[in-house]
Amino acid sequence: MKKVIAAVVLAIFAAFPALADVPAALDGLAVSGITAEYDWTLNRVVLSNGEERVVVIINYPYLISGDKMIRLDAPPVIEGSGVMISAYTAARIKEELPERPQAVTPETITIKADAAPEKTAVTARGTTGEVKAQYYAATPVALKRAYTAKYKARVKKSNPASVTQPVIPAAATPVIEAKGGKPLRRRLVVIDPGHGGKDSGALGHHGLKEKDVVLAVALDVKKDMNDYPADVLITRDTDDFITLKGRTVFANARKADIFVSIHCNSSPDSQVCGTRTYIYNRVASSKEAAEAARYENGQEGSFEFLMNDLRKSAYEYLSIELAGNIQHAMSDELKFKWMPAARAPFYVLANTDMPAVLVETAFISNNMEEQEMETPGFRDKIADGIAKGIEEYFAKIQ
Repeated sequence: MKKVIAAVVLAIFAAFPALADVPAALDGLAVSGITAEYDWTLNRVVLSNGEERVVVIINYPYLISGDKMIRLDAPPVIEGSGVMISAYTAARIKEELPERPQAVTPETITIKADAAPEKTAVTARGTTGEVKAQYYAATPVALKRAYTAKYKARVKKSNPASVTQPVIPAAATPVIEAKGGKPLRRRLVVIDPGHGGKDSGALGHHGLKEKDVVLAVALDVKKDMNDYPADVLITRDTDDFITLKGRTVFANARKADIFVSIHCNSSPDSQVCGTRTYIYNRVASSKEAAEAARYENGQEGSFEFLMNDLRKSAYEYLSIELAGNIQHAMSDELKFKWMPAARAPFYVLANTDMPAVLVETAFISNNMEEQEMETPGFRDKIADGIAKGIEEYFAKIQ
């Protein structure tokens, strides 16, 4: 009986294919007046209706609209030579980029009727679809002169394979006065809570998951910086899995001023404790640093690290400054022994185009620190330390 019911259900769904969320080509949005500019170097697509714009990132489960991050049911993916999106994603894009009717331009036409006074007709041009002009005439001769105005919206089509770098107008940067009267440029900070979704990260002896701790800390950092002249974006604000590449692409696409990745440390030795802050270097500064990077990088290869060494050297001094300020502030908040910033080949640090650090907040493998991290008060102190370190960093580099 169950098999019969299952077969009937499948038959119903087969009869109504519209119920399924069938992936569609991103270029299909062109019929709604939405244009797409592809940037394959950053794996992103900038969509616009002529006034507003949104950004989708390949393999990233969020739609970026201004300061909003809209959760998608499935990330955009590359198939063949195009980008495919779900029906839900297409609907959300259309909500953010509503079709804009073009300006209506009245046109006055004079019609000469046989043995009748001149009459006037007004035609509205510029609206999508077919527009019929209304004519008033005294004879059939004049009626023959009436015509139907047709307007077809022209759609700008873009070939992804031929597009290089999109031209994006820069947003106006708010200026805020510091205490001494010196203007402070509003900063853009990307906070990256590690792991998420199917990737729990390190596990404590009592079952605490790294992904849960770091997400709570990241949200607290954002809240702590509400009054600071900075926009704080988070790579994930829910329990989602995001690839390491997706995290770096997100920060690079937004052209962030700094990137701070938050994690919990773990060690086979349950007695090891404390907090660590890392900057990028292809050669780890210690065995512990090498083990931490190996664990966080997962299956990522080493080729991209070699390609990024020269580029990352430009941000080395600023990364050291950022790591030092965060480490000092966290040590003060948590009453931990201060440790100098370490170096390791973390993927997310190697592939970000800005000063970047990775914070190992505490050891989830240490029984005492695991119990501490379960409490909101301890997580608040971690977030306070990270926020203060970021603010001190920006104060020093003004």
